[in-house]
Amino acid sequence: MMQTSVQMMSDSTNVLSPGRTISESVVADALLRRISAAKGRIITTQFASNIHRLGSVKAAADLTGRKLVWFSNFSFPLRTIILVFQRNLTHSFDF
Repeated sequence: MMQTSVQMMSDSTNVLSPGRTISESVVADALLRRISAAKGRIITTQFASNIHRLGSVKAAADLTGRKLVWFSNFSFPLRTIILVFQRNLTHSFDF
């Protein structure tokens, strides 16, 4: 017997704040502009569970010829998140 499952994913950050947040494509464009204009090293922080944000950072690094170093200090392994990311999105990551 085939079963159907429904999944809803959401981010609870600022859940009590009224209004809406900007789209990830707006964030990605802003990251690319700032990374393109920056001199020297760039350090970013974000929730590692936001795989689209990780992809935006990776894409900006690729487009600007920068090297990317991932660091994680939390219980859910960043490597697992990146492997899921690779299976579902278009960017690739080297370990």
